[in-house]
Amino acid sequence: MRLYFVRHGESEANILRVISNRGYRYGLTARGQQQAVTLAQHLQHVPISGIFSSPLRRAVETADILARALGRSYHITDALCEYDCGILENKSDDDSWRLHHDIAEDWILHKHWHRKPDQGESFMDISNRFLPFIMHLT
Repeated sequence: MRLYFVRHGESEANILRVISNRGYRYGLTARGQQQAVTLAQHLQHVPISGIFSSPLRRAVETADILARALGRSYHITDALCEYDCGILENKSDDDSWRLHHDIAEDWILHKHWHRKPDQGESFMDISNRFLPFIMHLT
């Protein structure tokens, strides 16, 4: 089995530079919609047996565009959510983004898998919800 992981197209949160990994708040921009259409065109001849999306609006909108273009349905699962940024949610200031990047860097470079923002998720939390989903697919 071959799995393709696709991020959503450009979202309103990207334009506003807002940390937004909860809820159904920010959708795709016109550019993001076009990015999803372009991706669907590139995938036209790839055998796709299933499409899954996180419940975030930008991801659902991307999945919907792909599903319609490829003649498939899609399924929404919390297992694919971006990491819960806790107290950083809906922030856009430089200090919040710095902490967001510091945590990601700590995971990648220093393997500090349990570091997380207050009220948010660690790398291990993400792994514990994501890996069972992937194992179920294979």
